[in-house]
Amino acid sequence: MKVLFWFCKNLKISNPHTSSKSKINDSSFDLIDEKDVLVPWITIESKSDGSVERFLQVLSDLNLMSSHFKTKNVVVVPFAHLSSQIAEQKTSFEIIGEFCSFLKEKGFVVKRANFGSHKDLEFSSPADEFQVFFRQYPKPDFK
Repeated sequence: MKVLFWFCKNLKISNPHTSSKSKINDSSFDLIDEKDVLVPWITIESKSDGSVERFLQVLSDLNLMSSHFKTKNVVVVPFAHLSSQIAEQKTSFEIIGEFCSFLKEKGFVVKRANFGSHKDLEFSSPADEFQVFFRQYPKPDFK
């Protein structure tokens, strides 16, 4: 799993169009318009990305942002573009759904952007040391 975490003062996602490559017709939201929101852009690479252990690793990093920006609002964005080794769409769709449920259980207010679609995107993000960061899970073991 790879995640690009981004904090947005304002986030607007609208006008979703199902991708010609998508085998899943997902219409979760026609419009997302949020303020002070944590936005993890997530790429699922394998079935193991759906493990509780992996979710806890992501949660640890998300909690850092949440504490810093004092918000529990999250918009999860499925984003296959962080890797060339992505899981099958059905697997990714299921894992991202499970991840959203996991975050809700942990006290976050969660929305999910449409899966397998092109969308209009507008956001503003303040300059900050925690504004944006990238992680991969499991974390690499540098020797």
